[in-house]
Order: sequence, then C-alpha cells, then structure tokens
Amino acid sequence: MKHVLQPSPVSAALARGRLGAVALSGPLLAAVSPLVVTLGVVPIAYAASGLTAIPLAFLVVGAVLAVFLAAYLTMAKHVRAPGGFFAYISLGLGRPLGVAAALVAALAYSMLQIGLYGLLGASMAEMAHGWVDLPWWTWALLVCTVVACLGPARVDIGAWVLAALVCLEMVAIVLLALRGLSHPAAGHVTLAAFDPRLLVAGGATAAFSIVVLAFTGVEQAATYATQVKHGRRTMLLASFGVLVSVGVVYLLGSWAPLVFYGDAVAAKAADPSMMVAMAGDGPLAAWVQIQLLVSVSAALLPFHNATVQYLYGLGRQGLLPRPLGRTNSFDAPGWASLCQSVLAAATIAVAAISGWDPFEGMFYSLGNAGGFGVLLLLALTSVAVWRYFHRDGRGETVWARLIAPVAAGVALWVMVALVAGNYATLLNLPPGAVAAWAWPASFLIPAAAGLLLAGYMRWQRPATYAAMLHDSTPRPPAYSPGRSSVYGGTR
Repeated sequence: MKHVLQPSPVSAALARGRLGAVALSGPLLAAVSPLVVTLGVVPIAYAASGLTAIPLAFLVVGAVLAVFLAAYLTMAKHVRAPGGFFAYISLGLGRPLGVAAALVAALAYSMLQIGLYGLLGASMAEMAHGWVDLPWWTWALLVCTVVACLGPARVDIGAWVLAALVCLEMVAIVLLALRGLSHPAAGHVTLAAFDPRLLVAGGATAAFSIVVLAFTGVEQAATYATQVKHGRRTMLLASFGVLVSVGVVYLLGSWAPLVFYGDAVAAKAADPSMMVAMAGDGPLAAWVQIQLLVSVSAALLPFHNATVQYLYGLGRQGLLPRPLGRTNSFDAPGWASLCQSVLAAATIAVAAISGWDPFEGMFYSLGNAGGFGVLLLLALTSVAVWRYFHRDGRGETVWARLIAPVAAGVALWVMVALVAGNYATLLNLPPGAVAAWAWPASFLIPAAAGLLLAGYMRWQRPATYAAMLHDSTPRPPAYSPGRSSVYGGTR
C-alpha cells in the first residue's frame, strides 16, 4: 500500500505532463553535450594525465550506468515527486542524507556549469582572434549574462531544437572520428586502448571520473518525473536512447585521436585544437568549431537549471533562504536562477584576476570535480533504491528491486574509491598535492552542512521537517495547455 503525499497547489500548478521521449531527450542530450566532451574534456584529459584507458573506461561506465538506470527509473515509477537525487535519497535513506545529497548536487552541477564558461570563453576568443581581440573572460561574462536572462524559462522551450542540434554534433564527431581512424599514425588501426590491463596500471582508474563527467545529464530524466507523458516508459526510452547513442559517439571520439596521433597523443593534446586538427583544413574543421560553440551554449542552460532546481527545492523546504523557493511570473524560480548566475559571474571574475587557465584550470578542474560529485550521488542513490524496495518490493521483479541496484551500487562505490585514490593522476600532480585531495574533499562541506541543517530543522522546526518529502507522490492529473516549468513539485 502506498502512502500518498498530496502535491501542493504550487506543485499541481507547475506540473503539466507534456514531455514525450523525443522532447525529453533534447534537454538530456544538451546536458550530456557530446561535442564538449569529445573536443574539450577528452583532449585535456590526455594532455593533463596521459591516460590512454579512456575509451575502455567509456565502455565500463556505460555498462554500469545502464544497470543503474534500470533500477533508478524503476523507482521513478513509484516516486512522482520531482527533486532528483534529493527525492530518491530522502525516500530510500532518510531526510538528513537527502538534504546532504541536495547540497552536494547543487555544488556538483554548479561546478559543471561554471566550468563550461572557461571552455566557451577560450574557444570564442580563439575563433574571434584577428577580428575581435577580446580576453576569454569577456566572452564568458557576455554569455553568462545571456544565460542569466534565459534561466527562468519553460522546460519545453526548444526541446526539439536541442535534440536536432545535438544530433548534428554527433554526426560531426562520427565524421571526425572516421577521418582520424582512416589516417593511423602507426600505419594500421590499433586496439591497444581497449586492453583491460590499462585500468589497473598507473592510476588509470582515475579515468572513471572523466567518463562519469561525460555522461552527466543522462540521470536527469527522473528530475522531469511530473512533466513527462507515460511516466517510466518515457524516461526509460529517453535515458537509454541517450546513453547508447552518446556512448558509441564517445567511444569513437576518444579512440580516434589515439589511433591518429599514436604515442604522441599526450603532447598533441596540449594544443586545444588537437581534435579539430584531425579534420584537416577542409569545411569539416570549420563546421566542428562552430558546432563546439553551439554545444557549449546548449549545455549551459540545462546545467544552470539543474543547479537552480536544487536551490529552489531547498528554499521551498526552508533549508535555504525562502526567496530561493519562490517562482516568478514565468513559473520559474527567479531568485534561485539569479543566485546561480551571480555565482558564475563571480567565479569568472576571480579566475580572470588570478590568471587561472580557462581550459585546464577552470574547465578541466571544475568539470572533473563536478563529475566526481555526481559519481558520489549515483553511488548513494543506488543504495537508496535498494533500501526503498527492501522495505516494500511493490510488485517489482528481483532484478529491478535487488540485483540491479546492488550491482550498480557496488560498481559505483568501487569507482568512487578508485577515483579518489588516484585523483593526483587525473590532475597530473604529485601524490599528496593539496589539490589532489582538496577537490574530492570539497563535497564534505555541503554534505556536513546538509546533515546539520536537517538536524536543526528536526529539532527547532519539527512541523516543517515532518512536512518534507517522505513517500511516493502520485502523478498530478492532466492540465490544460499552458506554460510548463522544470521547477515544479516538492523537494
């Protein structure tokens, strides 16, 4: 028997149930942003760490995430309250851990979004060189201003456009990869990148963090639980479709430079245009460069919205200042959106003043830290899914309620340990360097703050604490067409 948490009037007003699988794949694909990963993350990873196990890591992590999604979206069939990691971890492991997870998620997605400004600003400065010579941070701040204006927007605006743009990105990556594979440095195509021994040699397991960063966004389907048509089926189709398609693209995109450059891949990767160089001097190179700017721009808003959702939810629950939980005339949390935009602009300003490199310093460091935070949340969510069905199987199969969450959880926690233990390799730093432990450890701060906030609420404001999400929320009834928002529901 389900215990029902009735949706609030605000939740009911915001939830529309309008997104189908194709429309939902748009924001998911934009958040995954395959061209950003292939042209931005992968080359920097080769240059900074010298790891050659990245193609194999894509296969391993893709398989683990497929098992995770099977369990995660099974729980989504019973949990109709949006809220992402907060809702699932709260329902499975309790409110204190749920609040801690929400703060960790807000920090992780914020890092991912802000890091993209470094890549975008540097790429725009490079492309505009000779016409308009502006420093990278000027371009970054200009785009940040645009995102600040677009942040409070409808979730379904441009979903079809986003899907079409990302499909063009994937076509560009496949063409680029095929050209690289057809011109091997060694005279023949090598499969050395898929040797399993690479994952246990020289700290190469740190590649898991890079790869999880690449797939970040696939897990966001459950965030739209109250906006999708046909519930779990729609989320499964969209999530697995995105996972498989981008997984193939990532595999080709990370393998091709190893074949094209051979042993010199790490040295060549020091040049930000490494991947574009594989295209030669023809129209493909120009198309790929333009597509990169479009890809980064498309990814900024979904990551901005993902961060804002957690700030909004915590504001509504009274765990953060109440204004963060208010919506504006566009049915979007204006104050939460403004807060994230101000934080992004401040980070860009600090990076510019301190001389932080926009590629390796801002984009790569913040991106990998955000990826590690998401990896932590995925591992904890696997435990929450198992715990949720352990109390009540709710008629699900043994695979969905037991085998899948346990298998995914074990694999993900092993990855967490391996990445944390080899983070110095990831950043090409000596063991024991401050940055090597400070980046992963930074998530202890929001986690501890979340536990303290939950404890304070339980002690000082028990009524508010008791009203927080505690069980499954039914899908709201259909509503007449109108504005839709990603931010609806109790978190």
